[in-house]
Parts: sequence; structure tokens; C-alpha cells
Amino acid sequence: MCANIDGYIKLKIVNRIINEDGGVSKLSRETGIPVRTLENWVRALRENMPHVFRKGLLRKEKEKITLLRSENSQLKQENDILREQMQQLSFAVQKLTSIDKRKELIVQHADQTGSLASWARIYDVPMSTLYYKPVEQQSDELQIKRLMDRIHLEHITWGMTKIWQAVQATYPEVPRHLIQRYMEEMHLQPACQTSKPLPRYFRHAAIPYRIRKNKLSKANQAWAADLTYIPIGRSFLYLAVVIDWFSRFVVGWALSDTADHNLVIAALQDSLQWGIPEILNNDQGSVYMGKEYAANINSISQNSGHIILRSVNGKGAWRDNIVMERWFRSLKYECLYQQEYDDLWSIFHAIRQYVLDYNCKRPHNSLQQQTPYAVFISSH
Repeated sequence: MCANIDGYIKLKIVNRIINEDGGVSKLSRETGIPVRTLENWVRALRENMPHVFRKGLLRKEKEKITLLRSENSQLKQENDILREQMQQLSFAVQKLTSIDKRKELIVQHADQTGSLASWARIYDVPMSTLYYKPVEQQSDELQIKRLMDRIHLEHITWGMTKIWQAVQATYPEVPRHLIQRYMEEMHLQPACQTSKPLPRYFRHAAIPYRIRKNKLSKANQAWAADLTYIPIGRSFLYLAVVIDWFSRFVVGWALSDTADHNLVIAALQDSLQWGIPEILNNDQGSVYMGKEYAANINSISQNSGHIILRSVNGKGAWRDNIVMERWFRSLKYECLYQQEYDDLWSIFHAIRQYVLDYNCKRPHNSLQQQTPYAVFISSH
């Protein structure tokens, strides 16, 4: 009989025994429970604490825990579904919007909900990127870069040491390692042979230089592509240009603040309005030798039905792309170095006007004083 008594009732009985005088005998007569049993209950309470008699309470707590576990499992399944949907939304947003646009969307949503970190995870933007503020370039740095650009144009075979020595004539406190970093940022490389091999991960399939063995006699037979550094205000830009080799006609160009594959692909796409070349020549820069640029050329060939043969300058052979080098020199000395440009739009309009004048108004010595546009149209 005593074994079937609930633990909670046992605890109440023992509590009365402890708090009342003569509690054991009195409660034994009232309840019919032997005195020894009641004394054992009191001893167990004092030795083993109250949880000994809480079997009924523990049963209720276990039921609550089981209910909470089932609810937690259901919430976990719903959370997994929401997380998968958020990942799909994040991938779609990454394809449709740039990093700057995603930052704007995060700030807009955070102003409404107050949860910046959650929206940053949804749009897959690191918090460090969200809080990053670009450091404004110093005026001395821009002046040094302009000077380096002019030195490189005048002495295209000079390397880092000679450029550093030339810069020290004006800025004697400039260290050597700073000139090296600036040359890497500006993509300035001397036009001379070097014994340093390309890294194994950067090597690509051998592409010959095709223009030397092909006699050019018409437009769209061969195009040349290259990019250059342009100083602007307190920053700098990159210009990618595509020129028809035979007529010297500028068929396409693009301007950007980053020298990546998107820039050179945009210049090539702009050129397609004038036709499809038989040969497309470029240097061994990473943006031209990357997979993205090659895939774009293959796509153009498949869509147009005309195979574009790729041509690459020899290693250190700057004369292989002399058409582009001379055009960049003319652009900078005849247009960009004539005045200061403080914003992208002003320099964009200046380059566009120069390209129009160069193509349609400026006579060319190698074309018997004809304009590149006239030669391009007549030999097309």
C-alpha cells in the first residue's frame, strides 16, 4: 500500500511530521501508515533531499520536456526550410546586383528593422565590407603616379630601379618599395625581356603572335587590344581600347576604376558594332589571358559563325603591340595631359570626343593623310 503512494503526498506527510509535535504517532493513527515507515521517510528526506519523493513531479516535468523537444524539432525543420530559401534568395541577389547595390539594400532594410547583421547574412555581404570606407589617396601619391606614368611613356624599357631613380630627382624621400607598389597598382611593366618565368598556376596554353606572318590589307583583318592607367583628380582609372590594325580605327573602348576582366570584355563587346575580326591580338596581361576573356571570345565566334584567331605579344616584345602603345601616347599627350580632370564624367566625355576626332578628323601619316574612319569604311 505504501509503495503506491505518490511522492508528492509523501513529501507533504513528512513535512507535517517535521512541523508538528508528536507528528509520527499522530499521523500513523490518522493515515494507517506504520510508524517505522514514516520514520524511514523522514530519514530519507534528511539524507537524500526532497527529490527522492518527487517521482510524480518528475513525471510531469518529463512530459513538458518531451513536448518542448517536439516543438523544438518542428521549429528546427521550419528553420532549415527558411535557411535554404534565404540561400537561394542570396544567390539570386548576387547574380542580379553588385556589391555596392547590396550594401545599399542592407542599409535600407536595417533602417526599418534595426537588424544589420541579419540582412548582411541574407545578402551575403561580410560585416567588414559593410563598414569599410576607402582611404582617400594623398596628393603626393597622385603626383608621384602621374610622374611615373610620364616616365614610363618616355622610357618604356625602364624598370623599377630606373623609374625610382628618376622619381627621386623630384621626390628624394620616396623609398624603393613604394615605387614597386605603385608600379603594381598601375600595371606598369618594362618592355624588355626577363628571365623570371611565370608561376606554374598562371601558365596558359601557348598562343602565337600571328600578325607578323600575315600581311594586313583590309579592315577587320586584325584588331589590337590593350589597357592603360589614367590619373584623375585624387584617384585613377583604367582605359581598355580595341583598334583595327590596318586602318588605325578605334572600334571600341571602355573606362572603369578597376582593371579586371569585365573592363576588357566591355571594350570588346563595344567593338562588335563594327564587325568581327579574323585575328584579335593582346598582351600577356592576366585580364587578357584569363578564362573569362577566352570564354567571351569563344562565345562571339559561336554566335557569329566566324572563328576569331587569338594572337598574343611575345614575352617582353613591346613592338608586337606598337599600334596600341602609340595610340595611348597620343591620347595622353594630346588630350589627357592638357588639363586636370576631377571626375569620371569629365574624363569620359574628353576621351569620347578625342576618339571621335581621332577617327573622323585627325589625318594619319601612315594612311597617306587620310582619317582612320575613311580608310576603315573604304577597305571594309
